Amino acid sequence: MHINISRLENIQKIADHYGSDHQHLKTIEELRELVHEIELYLHAKDKYDITRMLDEIADVYIMTIQIMYLNKLGQYELIQHMDSKIQRKLERIETEKYLDQELEEINHRVRFEDKARDCI
Repeated sequence: MHINISRLENIQKIADHYGSDHQHLKTIEELRELVHEIELYLHAKDKYDITRMLDEIADVYIMTIQIMYLNKLGQYELIQHMDSKIQRKLERIETEKYLDQELEEINHRVRFEDKARDCI
C-alpha cells in the first residue's frame, strides 16, 4: 500500500511525540485488539461488522509504520523479508501437496489390501 508523504510525515510526528517505548507498547495493544476482532469474526461471520476489523487493521498498519520508522527499518528491507517469507510459504504448500498425495496413495493401498484380505 502506498503512503503519501503527508500521511507518512504525520505518522512520524505521532511517533516522535510519544516516543519509542510508548509506541512499541501501543503496538502490542493494537495487535491484541486486532486479534480480538478476528476471534469475534470467526465466531460469528454472518453477524460480524467487518468495518470493526478494518479499524483495527488500520491501527496496526499505522503502528507498524511507526515501529519501522522508530527502529530505522526501511521499506526495501521489509519487502526483502516479505518476499523471503512468501517464497518459504509457497515451498511449504508444494511440500504439503506432495505429502497429501503420498498419504492418499498409502490410504488407497491400505484399503485395497484390506479388501483383498476380506476376500481370502
